[in-house]
Amino acid sequence: MRNTLFTGGHVRRDGKKISDKINGFFNPSALPCLIALILFCTTDFSFAQTIRNIKGAPESRVSLSVGGGFWSGQSEEIVYQTSRSKIKLSQLLWDIDAVKEWGFSIDLSPNMPLNYSRFWGVFGINFGLDGNSGYMQDKDWAASQAKDPHIPYDGHMTNYSKHTNYVKESVSLDIIAGWNIPASGFSIKPYINFSYCYFNFIAKDGYKEYEKENWKHTEFHGIVCRFNQAFYSLSPALAFYFSTNSNFAFEPFLQAGYVFLYKSNDFHELRLDKFEDTADGGLKMDAGLKLIFLPFSKIGFNININYTYISLVRGQTKHHNSATGEIKTVPNVAGASLSLFNTGLVMVIRF
Repeated sequence: MRNTLFTGGHVRRDGKKISDKINGFFNPSALPCLIALILFCTTDFSFAQTIRNIKGAPESRVSLSVGGGFWSGQSEEIVYQTSRSKIKLSQLLWDIDAVKEWGFSIDLSPNMPLNYSRFWGVFGINFGLDGNSGYMQDKDWAASQAKDPHIPYDGHMTNYSKHTNYVKESVSLDIIAGWNIPASGFSIKPYINFSYCYFNFIAKDGYKEYEKENWKHTEFHGIVCRFNQAFYSLSPALAFYFSTNSNFAFEPFLQAGYVFLYKSNDFHELRLDKFEDTADGGLKMDAGLKLIFLPFSKIGFNININYTYISLVRGQTKHHNSATGEIKTVPNVAGASLSLFNTGLVMVIRF
């Protein structure tokens, strides 16, 4: 559980099971219309021909990529003792265990990157499939300090619980704009990437072991906790394009960006507690490799491998006590981080 951070009115207690759907930051009901619109535009050959006929850019072409893969990693949610402390009161670890994902992208790029200096851009979006994804672990340390700061901190764990983690929704969106610069035998591709990453988790079943209950093993049945989070970031980046022959190329890349907004909702089904966190300031690092196979002039295949790490973001938490109707806000005690490894196979249709 998340530890008590508020004195006077912030009471943790068990209550009857209730449902409180957390509103995410991406509305899945709009996806079919969005997908249909984009696919209609990109499969219209007159659209591709229009792009080719833009004055000054006849060497550019449009491509549509469709494919899937897997996400693996872990999301971390933290509550600190005070706004200035680095001592953790609570930590929730949400596994992202081989979550299947699919998606598509629309690319505008030079026909021959080794020969032409041109603008290039990508709009790409991926969706995770619902399913079990490892476990959620919930850890607390010396929770009594939140009520009485004079109690010495000894760092021992006071509460532990473990639950099956279920990924309900997940979305990754990238909008890229860059410039291709031919060099000797390769091309340099500086770019800017706006990124949006969203996960919606549900913790179910499992068990708890609390010090105040003499570490008695108590099992849970049903939904225990709901948690969703969204990271918004902007990253300057650099990629290099190498081509060994007309049928094969590879492209390593590196991004180093800034998380300018983080939002999350944490709702405990078995208690009357809901938390809203808002933060910023994390460092987002991405590194990866794209293997490009072009067996045909119009159709190709890419293998994508990349790793994403978002360092700790820190900000305020807002606690909603449904039992009393009281809302308390504490600055700079909420934290979060994310690590994500992705592998995927993509079919590319070039217009």
